[in-house]
Formats: sequence, C-alpha cells, structure tokens
Amino acid sequence: MFQKIIITAFTVFSLQALATEQPVSVEKTVPINDALVPKSSKANEEVKVVVSGLFSNGCYSYDRAEVKHIEDQVHTVSVIANVSQGMCIMALVPFTKEVNLGTLSTGNHTVRFLSGDGTYMERSVFVE
Repeated sequence: MFQKIIITAFTVFSLQALATEQPVSVEKTVPINDALVPKSSKANEEVKVVVSGLFSNGCYSYDRAEVKHIEDQVHTVSVIANVSQGMCIMALVPFTKEVNLGTLSTGNHTVRFLSGDGTYMERSVFVE
C-alpha cells in the first residue's frame, strides 16, 4: 500500500515537472490571403493597410504585425501568431487586422507581405 502511494506521488510530480518544461506557446510567422492597400496617400499622413488570412487551426491566435523599412521606399510586413501547445479545434480560423505602416516619404512605395517560407505578396502605394 505504502509503495503504491510513493509511486503515485512520484508519477504526479514527474508529470508536473514535464508539463512546466514545455513551452506554453511559440511564435510563428503566418501567411496572409489578401492585403488591402490604399492606391495613394498624402505626405505626413500615416498609411494603414488591412491584412486578412486563415489560421490552420484553433491553436493560432494573432499577436502582432512587424513592419520593417528595408529601404526608403521598400517595406516588409510579417504577421506573427502565437501557437499554443495542446488540444485545439481543427478548423480554419479567419483573421483580419489593421497594420500601421507609419508616415512614408513622397513617391511610389512597395510593401511586401512576408509568408515565413521565403515567399511574399507585393502591393504598391503612391504617396503624394
């Protein structure tokens, strides 16, 4: 009887230790399906775009969009999701988010929406 209690306690503590070592969630760059980008904008105004896509299951949740200004008129956008570990609903989950590109200089700008696998979608916006 005493041995069963010791074995049970050891098993419970071992499982708790394993559970705390695993990450709760990881970040992943996710692709988008579409991006709504204005054809033109005025100088000294913030340019905002709308991205939309589908998460592959319920473990994904939108975290943020990272905007990088590679050159004066070339910009990249990466959509970052948190992916939780464990049981998830296996259904496509749509998302739509507004992303602020900031104030851009005058001229024609290229915005690349990175997918995380080396591919990207490209759109243009002209700033007057």
